[in-house]
Amino acid sequence: MAGGDDGHVTTTTFVDTATAFNWGSVSSVKRDAWVRFTSVTIAQGSTVSAAIIDYYSNGTFSGTTCNATIYCNDEDDAAAPTDRLDYEAKSVTTANTAWNSIPTHSTGTNYQTADFTSAAQEVLDRAGWVSGNAMMVLIKNNGSSASAFRGAASLENTTYTEPYLNITYTAPAKSPPPLSQSTKRPYQYLLSM
Repeated sequence: MAGGDDGHVTTTTFVDTATAFNWGSVSSVKRDAWVRFTSVTIAQGSTVSAAIIDYYSNGTFSGTTCNATIYCNDEDDAAAPTDRLDYEAKSVTTANTAWNSIPTHSTGTNYQTADFTSAAQEVLDRAGWVSGNAMMVLIKNNGSSASAFRGAASLENTTYTEPYLNITYTAPAKSPPPLSQSTKRPYQYLLSM
């Protein structure tokens, strides 16, 4: 990850270099977040059985009720947004996960997002996905109460570790290499009686 690979956005602001990013409702203003992971070395067509982000809370957040929806950026090789309009233009996966009633967060405690297996699978199933591409996760406010938000330490945070993408998957079965011209045989099947 690099500067700009995580941050948050409102209808009027864009922050990608702070020591933390937030999602939910801050003083009744909707706030969405993103986290982009570079060099995701999972083969195209792998089967995902779990997908979460591990992160550390950068503060104590107890406002209720904080709700979000988790998507992935529907791109072969996700690029970090450069401004608010670029963020809003990002295509999202059809698959998403509701992350409702997110529990209270305490400073320096490790948390996990809701599982977003289906959204991650949708990206890995893209025809243009290649192992080593970047995957971006978008956490969008979904009707949080006023001042109900949560936050995570960002890449720029020097106190806590940046978010970590944790995907459990099974690689696709490898096909045997094709027979070369010199080793092909006219009869490959035996019939026994």
